[in-house]
Amino acid sequence: MINISKAAKAVGLPVKTVRYIGNIDLVAAQQRSASGYRLYDDRSLRELIFVRRTRSFGFSIEACRLIYITTAVVAVLTLNASPRGG
Repeated sequence: MINISKAAKAVGLPVKTVRYIGNIDLVAAQQRSASGYRLYDDRSLRELIFVRRTRSFGFSIEACRLIYITTAVVAVLTLNASPRGG
């Protein structure tokens, strides 16, 4: 788990942007430290990179949210539809 400033640097976004993305519930910090600081794990970092990339293509925040949700649903459906050994 890393704090917001390290997460922002790792994904190439300003801290203010990462905070905003969390405040609108697009990518939330996985947990808070005892002092109340946002903490991010690898999954959160991947989600922040996804948002940064989709925004770089000109998609709105809401479009980013819909693309992410759609991608997640397709991934789950694909995993559930994969043939099981038999």
